[in-house]
Amino acid sequence: MLEYFNFLYRMFIFTAMPVKMDIQGIAANRSAWDNFFFPITSDVTSEYFDKNNYTIIGHEFLKQWQIENGGLWRGPEDLFQVLYYMITMMIIRFVIENYFAEPYALSMGIKKEKRRDPAPNAVLEEEYKKSQLLPTDEKEVKRLERDSKLNFKYIKRWYQRKKLLNVPTTMVKFKEGMWRLIFYISAVLVGFWTLWDKEYLLNVNLTFKDYPHHLVESEVVTYYCFKLGFYCSLFVTSLVFDVRRKDFIEMAIHHVTTILLMTLSYNSNLIRVGTLILLIHDISDVFLEGAKLVHYVQENHWATDILFGTFAIVFGVTRMCIFPVFIISQVVYCLQSYFVHDKWWSGFILRYLLVTLQCLHCFWFYLIMKMVISSIQHGATVADIREEDEPDTDDETEKKDN
Repeated sequence: MLEYFNFLYRMFIFTAMPVKMDIQGIAANRSAWDNFFFPITSDVTSEYFDKNNYTIIGHEFLKQWQIENGGLWRGPEDLFQVLYYMITMMIIRFVIENYFAEPYALSMGIKKEKRRDPAPNAVLEEEYKKSQLLPTDEKEVKRLERDSKLNFKYIKRWYQRKKLLNVPTTMVKFKEGMWRLIFYISAVLVGFWTLWDKEYLLNVNLTFKDYPHHLVESEVVTYYCFKLGFYCSLFVTSLVFDVRRKDFIEMAIHHVTTILLMTLSYNSNLIRVGTLILLIHDISDVFLEGAKLVHYVQENHWATDILFGTFAIVFGVTRMCIFPVFIISQVVYCLQSYFVHDKWWSGFILRYLLVTLQCLHCFWFYLIMKMVISSIQHGATVADIREEDEPDTDDETEKKDN
């Protein structure tokens, strides 16, 4: 484990090492946009590289090259269709959750709970705004009883009801999980269909060969915009509609990092490595969402452990091994070694975003291992510890809520 983190540390330090080369003032001949998104020349190992005659690479140059060779990459103008995909994703999600997932959940015995606000009480409302935790100090409890003119049992029940309003019901979590499961299965299938005949799928060393002269086919553009639209919709809905888990901040950072990564990589035509990253990130999520759905339908079911165990293994292989060892290391090495550039900001930022993403993977892998170890020690089925636990309720509260 120490060796693994030492590898990440050395990789992070390596990304900070600037490359300074004499480019004979060529950068001054390009626009600020081109200087940001593209290096001065192609991969120095490619057929396009000429040490005595630098090729000035830019958006218009690459766009014309794509047109002449039958490619469909047009740069940032392609990303306008992401808005269409984002809105479409949100509409499809609404349909799946309300017209497929909910009826199915009801047929599986999941109830559609109704939660009501507790009786209005100005004193308790003010105290709840200060802290959602019920006071335990005897003096504080007596003061609260005196000010609210209620006994402690009622105050406790009031706090329980108030907190339940901020906890999503099993039905809400099931509907969200069903949507995510359907999407991730679709994304994996579309990803393999898009990349199955690409030479770089099984040979990551080819992701930078002849860059940026990479022909972009229509299915690759569609796949990229499809996934970017999904992450944009996730970011929007996570702020407004979705279940808020304990790692909400980390997930928000993940969504923003992913959106920036995809936008930078597309505008810089780093699409080969981008599609590989997208594909390996989706595979493990299929098993996670499947495990959660089984858990929502029936707790302590053996299928939950099998699916979650598979998820933990796939997550470890794809995100803790393949992603840092083969993808990030290759990106860092190629960006540092194969291009003549002074300040290629897009490539510079890309490296740090990838390392940020891997730090999040380490955090989530810690949570996964914590769940697995807890499950083995206590002999219970794993549960998603990212979700907020429902507060304990006494029998009287449950009867009134139902």
